[in-house]
Amino acid sequence: MDWRRNQSLVIGILGGIVLCVFAYFAYMHKPLGVARPDWWQFAIRIDNLEKQLNQKRIKLEEAERVAQRLPQLKERHELLQEELAYAHEKMPKEKEMPELLRRVTEAADQNDLDIYLFHPEKIEPKETYDEIPIKMELTGNYHNLGSFLAQVGSLPRIVTPKRLKIEEEKPTPENAYATIKSQLIISTFVFREK
Repeated sequence: MDWRRNQSLVIGILGGIVLCVFAYFAYMHKPLGVARPDWWQFAIRIDNLEKQLNQKRIKLEEAERVAQRLPQLKERHELLQEELAYAHEKMPKEKEMPELLRRVTEAADQNDLDIYLFHPEKIEPKETYDEIPIKMELTGNYHNLGSFLAQVGSLPRIVTPKRLKIEEEKPTPENAYATIKSQLIISTFVFREK
């Protein structure tokens, strides 16, 4: 029995020595010229790497969502490009303004309206275009004014009548058919060149 107890004691001491030697080489011993980080630095580094990995996963998921929407975004972009081209086509260029103004006055003449005032107002700059308002005063009859507005509205370029004010006009010896006097602003729009 004594032998078994001594044997257990010897095994315990040898196990303790092996454990101490392992701990020394694993945690305390540093070979010459090699700096070995401590175990908690490894834990901090692992934690930082896990955070970076999670951030990259979030960015990847966001990029995948955008990539899934890419065909829809391309389609929307093409549609907006077509609308912009159509707007460019409908808005007069600066050099086309005299022709456009001539067409407006011709429309008034064709509809037997007398122009008493034709006054370009101050240009109103917008984000990507300029609005050019023209103040007009016309006399004639109600139906001719309606035909004039319809004709102006169907011009190939964008021309918008607004702030229409109609008053009764008494016939005069010069204009026996005048029944109304109208005041309005006719606006047209010009794209600003970049």
